[in-house]
Amino acid sequence: MKNLYIITCLLLLNLQHTLAQNTPLLMENTRLTISKMEVNYNSESAYLMPTWEIGKVIFGNGTSMNATINYNALNERLEYQENSQFLTFTQPVNSFILGDTSLAKGYFFESGFGQIDKQNEYSFYQILYQSTNLKVLKHIRVASKEEKKFNDATTKVNFIPIKNYYISNLNKELTQIRKTEKSILSIFPDKAEELKSYIKDNKIKLRKWADAIDLIEFADTL
Repeated sequence: MKNLYIITCLLLLNLQHTLAQNTPLLMENTRLTISKMEVNYNSESAYLMPTWEIGKVIFGNGTSMNATINYNALNERLEYQENSQFLTFTQPVNSFILGDTSLAKGYFFESGFGQIDKQNEYSFYQILYQSTNLKVLKHIRVASKEEKKFNDATTKVNFIPIKNYYISNLNKELTQIRKTEKSILSIFPDKAEELKSYIKDNKIKLRKWADAIDLIEFADTL
């Protein structure tokens, strides 16, 4: 009887842990506080993060869990570390937070968008801004390039980052954007005059993508 009681307690504790791990992460908000920081690259690695850290993974069925993860930008897949092995998830992954378990502190990636360029609905994008109207996305992949010096038996592999930015509408259709006034104004033709005045009054130079995202965020409020 005592052994049965102990087993029952252990099962209840395990169930509580499972429920805690499977709590949906994202709720329907007008705006999410998302980190606008961009992932930095190490040209000697195909992984976006220099170290493997605890992040949050959200599966296609809405459940979530914390795991030691990193994103392989060469193969364009999310991987997790277990017992010194790098593995892929067997369940379909809808989104994940890289580098942290918080949207505001980590890098938030999501899939499920329309096909464009070489990407499809399974491709992951970093979400740099999100509202009920639109999302600003960054697609990240790396290409490998081998280098071998003359009379050197060692071949060095460098990884070259390829970055593209997109706007997603409510139907998850994508339009590529560039860090220019012309490109952003083309997304909001009915707000062009207000945006031109905003750019002039605030002396916006659009030298960084953070400037472009701030301008898009302003346009989204008009």
